[in-house]
Amino acid sequence: MAPSQHGVLYQLYIHNENFEVTTLRVDVHTDGRHAGVEFTTDWQKDAERRDLTINSIYLDIMAEYQSTLGNMTPTTLTAISGERIWVELKKMVVGNHAAHLIEVMYGLGMPQYMGLPVEGDVEKKKLVWQNVKEHSPRPMTVLSALFCNFDDVEENELRLKVSKEKNLGLFLVQNRQHLHKSPDDPDILKPYTDFIIDSREADAQSKVCELLKYQGEDKLLAEMSRWSIPRFPVSGHD
Repeated sequence: MAPSQHGVLYQLYIHNENFEVTTLRVDVHTDGRHAGVEFTTDWQKDAERRDLTINSIYLDIMAEYQSTLGNMTPTTLTAISGERIWVELKKMVVGNHAAHLIEVMYGLGMPQYMGLPVEGDVEKKKLVWQNVKEHSPRPMTVLSALFCNFDDVEENELRLKVSKEKNLGLFLVQNRQHLHKSPDDPDILKPYTDFIIDSREADAQSKVCELLKYQGEDKLLAEMSRWSIPRFPVSGHD
């Protein structure tokens, strides 16, 4: 199949996501966002022409990755807006290769420029990823494994402008060790349901579900998904 003008061979639609399969190419000349290209078989040369927003990851026949991450520098990362980094990062951390890519990022010394803690626990993040990967986690559920304290969450929000995800991050950091099932109570879900009832927050149950994913409590997650707050027949208006 002959490559198109832009090198795209064909498009795939998987689970409503669009993926483009492209050729390898190098820029011959550029004019703003427009470039004249030549096709190549050199992965490195192709990587050098990619933009620096973590949007191109290569898979060779040995199933090992070559990524444009390696071309990034602290100066480049600092220049990229937090919002743009988050657009790419939130897709990456819930993708099939999230554990490996986070490890690569830490190996390249990138986290401090991306709102992630320098001393993030990569091994813990791998464990949490194994817990959550079959349950469609929110991106912050995965990233929270890297956070040691509230300050890490605040720094993440400051760099990436993730105000909608910040509260979930704070909740997970605060409760991942303290809110857990009670082995001595016949109703092992009770600590979680009590929390939801007492919190009175509209999204409390959603947050608890993310916590159960984080903790690897598959059975409790299934039960929580079926549970609803009891409604009493008599209210203050009766």
